[in-house]
Amino acid sequence: MKLVIYKYELRPQGDFTLQLPLGCQYLKVDVQNNKKPMLWVLCDPLAQTTLKKFRVILTGEARHNTDFGTYIDTFLLYKGDFVGHLFDVTGG
Repeated sequence: MKLVIYKYELRPQGDFTLQLPLGCQYLKVDVQNNKKPMLWVLCDPLAQTTLKKFRVILTGEARHNTDFGTYIDTFLLYKGDFVGHLFDVTGG
């Protein structure tokens, strides 16, 4: 099986979904071109895809729900003035 690394643009805050290959491995979240948060994943390009749910929580943001999901990575925008933390909240 051959694997490939894909990248996906993220919303900088709130909840959103992405269609990702099944069994993908999260590698890194970082900002590209100083403006867009991106997620890099390692995956089988022939795998079926599934809808994954994500949440970006900002540093200092109060949340009533203590189930943040599975932490993936942290990214910085605007020279570190904006700090987002990406979580997979797809569930079971």
